[in-house]
Amino acid sequence: MTEDATVCHVPTGSGGSGKSELRRYYRDEFIPSIPEDWTHTLTSRLATAQGIAEEARLHFHHTKQMDWFLPGIAATGKLIETEIVVFIDFRDGLMAAERIYWDQASVLTQIGRI
Repeated sequence: MTEDATVCHVPTGSGGSGKSELRRYYRDEFIPSIPEDWTHTLTSRLATAQGIAEEARLHFHHTKQMDWFLPGIAATGKLIETEIVVFIDFRDGLMAAERIYWDQASVLTQIGRI
């Protein structure tokens, strides 16, 4: 990871910039909130020297509060299935940026919020 790396979960704006901020973000917010039954199934990947573009399917029960994914919404226990698209940019062989996209309206519908 570059010193000035950025991560953005685009639908919610969650993420951060800078290696030390991202270390804290992954350790304290992102990784601990991933439900135990989380599956990430790759459907497509394109990799070049400049970056990676990936499509995947997420499948999990919303058993933990996930402020990066559903800000301020307590665990609902509902099943969530959604497609995500991830773009990762590299600079000098290190990750410089990551952007993750998903259909937030679809996710909110699945948990009964829309």
